[in-house]
Amino acid sequence: MKTVTFLVMLLLCLSLTATTNIVIDKIDNTTVSIPVAEIDSIYFAEGYVGDEVASIEFEPAIYVDPLPYGHPQAIYVLLYDEDGNLVYDATPVNFTFVSQPPQGVNINNEVYQPGESVSVYSSNGMATVTLHNGGEDGVAEIQASVEYDGQTIAETHCFDVLATGLHSVAIQYGNNAFDSGSGLWRLPISIIATSPAGTPLANGTAVWFTIGDTEIDWCSIVFESYIGNDNIYGDSLPGVANTTLYYDGAYSLQEVPVHVYIADFDDIFMVELPMNDPILETIPIPGYLEWNEDNNTDEHKGQIYISIIDGLGNPVQNATLMLSSTHGVFIEPEEQYQVPEHDWNYVQTDQTGVSHALIQFFEYECPPDEDPPNIVAGVVTIYLLGTDISDTVTFALFNYIDPND
Repeated sequence: MKTVTFLVMLLLCLSLTATTNIVIDKIDNTTVSIPVAEIDSIYFAEGYVGDEVASIEFEPAIYVDPLPYGHPQAIYVLLYDEDGNLVYDATPVNFTFVSQPPQGVNINNEVYQPGESVSVYSSNGMATVTLHNGGEDGVAEIQASVEYDGQTIAETHCFDVLATGLHSVAIQYGNNAFDSGSGLWRLPISIIATSPAGTPLANGTAVWFTIGDTEIDWCSIVFESYIGNDNIYGDSLPGVANTTLYYDGAYSLQEVPVHVYIADFDDIFMVELPMNDPILETIPIPGYLEWNEDNNTDEHKGQIYISIIDGLGNPVQNATLMLSSTHGVFIEPEEQYQVPEHDWNYVQTDQTGVSHALIQFFEYECPPDEDPPNIVAGVVTIYLLGTDISDTVTFALFNYIDPND
């Protein structure tokens, strides 16, 4: 059996029967051997496979024009050689804006400004990127280019885009942050956006986050995001854009203004930073109170020292605590520990994470005994509000006065 050998450098069709063809579309120089007896005829398919890019063309037949709100648009370009054949070699193609695009419009959620570019490799003579619309109507002028043999081969096309429509935007975050490993806590934050039709806003729509107070230097947030991106767990949801906020645990329980920009939405949400892994320490001062012949006033006062730190050892300020006791009454604490519009059994921590509560016990709660001293335990429970954490301290009350004297 004899064979015919072909050096395949082009699209080649071998007709074996009237109804069966073998198509060889190898790009590189490949040798193919076929038994002669099996070949009825040989013909070449239309067009050679090019190997050097001479021109670029946008493929307009695929576009939606103008690009409506909430609909990312795939943009295709075709690469041709000087004879008009597609260049099948994988070739890097750069995409950039020629002029300033409408606000929020971007390429692949990477390119937002002229001078920025994203590079993708062509496949079978075609390269593609995705154009996302934003908060303004307008024209996006995009250039696709290839660098070859010291020359730039480029083509430009203009796309009409319509602003992304919004019906509602809501913010969502949890009650716990995570150790970032750098002494800061990281808090995942999401915004949920819906279109005028009530459906989730289209994936790829650009979203920006900033801290709305420039004087806050203990907190930062990841600026760029987009609808449909992954959260810290690697998950994504329709209509949801995820970001991460980093903060110093000393400012737990503070409210932070988070500024959100998406399409024509521009507003601030207040985010209360969670307190993470708090540690509550309490001490009664003094640990005991006594009535005796030299100290027989009706009431005695005690102080409860309170300290709160988070799981990274940061003092937690503005934490609110509620106290209850089996005996005594709470009296007015120092001003810096008072909680506005609350009774004196509520206190809050200062900038050092410390607070003091004051309590007053009365002799009738520990009256003289025929066999002195009479001993009573005044048990105070301290609750850290917003958590299930509490602690107790005990004041030992002694009455040494002899009722017969």
